Amino acid sequence: MVKYEHEIGITKGTPVENYVAGNFEGETNEVGIYLAEVFKRLAWEEAEHAARFCEMNGIIKPTLKENIEWMMGGEKMANAEKREASEKAAEAGIETAADFFRESSKDEGRHYKILEGILERYF
Repeated sequence: MVKYEHEIGITKGTPVENYVAGNFEGETNEVGIYLAEVFKRLAWEEAEHAARFCEMNGIIKPTLKENIEWMMGGEKMANAEKREASEKAAEAGIETAADFFRESSKDEGRHYKILEGILERYF
C-alpha cells in the first residue's frame, strides 16, 4: 500500500469545497501576475498550489484519457474565444490586444493538436 498518496476529490461536497475553489482561483491568478512581473519561480510554486487544490476538489477526471479529452475541449473553446476577442480588439482599433489574442489563439490551437496527438498515439 502506498502512503501519502494524493487523493482526488477529497473536499468535493464538503464545507471546505468553496475554500479550495477560492484558493484554486487565487493561485491560478497569481501565476499570471507573477509571470507578468518576471517572478517565474513564484509563478511555478503558485501553479503547484493550484494543481493540488484542483486535485482536492476533484476538478480533474479519474483517468488520463478523460483529462486529455476534457482539456481538448477547453483548448478548442479557448482557441475560438481568443480568435473572436482578437477580431473585436481589431475592430476597436486596439492592435496590441488584437495581436496578443491572435497569438494566444494560435497557442491554444497548438495545445489542442498536441493533446490530440497524445490521445491518438496512446489511447
